[in-house]
Amino acid sequence: MFRNAAQKLRFLQRNTIKSNKLLIKKDARLLTTTPIRWKTKDPDLKEMLRVEVPNTISSKYEPFSEETAPIILDIEEERRKVGDEAIEDVVYDEFAGINMKRGLTGVYDIEDLVELLRRENAVDMFVARIPKEFQYADYIIVVTGKSNRHMVAMAEFVRKVFKRKMSKGDIIPKIEGKNSKDWIALDLSNIVLHIMSASAREYYDIETLWAVGKEFDTLSQQKTQLDGLLKDYSKMLAELTPDITEKEETN
Repeated sequence: MFRNAAQKLRFLQRNTIKSNKLLIKKDARLLTTTPIRWKTKDPDLKEMLRVEVPNTISSKYEPFSEETAPIILDIEEERRKVGDEAIEDVVYDEFAGINMKRGLTGVYDIEDLVELLRRENAVDMFVARIPKEFQYADYIIVVTGKSNRHMVAMAEFVRKVFKRKMSKGDIIPKIEGKNSKDWIALDLSNIVLHIMSASAREYYDIETLWAVGKEFDTLSQQKTQLDGLLKDYSKMLAELTPDITEKEETN
């Protein structure tokens, strides 16, 4: 039937491949990488007739398993996953961009406090040097809050940064008028900060005290009233009791 050993080998390999194809079509899970050995009495063919199912076929038709199968997300789930991972990588720093070192003229230098208030979206900021005769601060800052919540938030953040910047001998300021909807004040030693509602700002018009001079007789009475108002408020600020109990707080 066969003229030589080579013909025998080609015949056996061809039939082996056909058998494997039938086996794959029937049930891929029955594939095996175990070598198939053909019995032969011809010693010359004993080593030549070893046939092994290729590993590539075996791995291609591995049985399905939920434990090892990869999870494939739809496009929306994939976008949410990428977005969540990006959010996790972002660390929010509420003090970013703020000078956290103590100032030279006080806990806050005037420039640092102005920059902080701008960062907190304070409206219509007014800054002026206080005449020495008042003897309670170097500067006054008046700002308007967009809402009562905004007013309180600004005051609390100014105080929070103060506590981070302060030295051991500095006194933590008290937020005066925190429950007021119109006027909140903080005495920062070298700076007095007034945070007011728009209506209170218009009614009291504190900045007029520095905006006009004594030579304007038509405004002299108004100036006197404002002068008295500021003196009364200055006295109130001078009598504020420092919140000593919070000296040890870290935040």
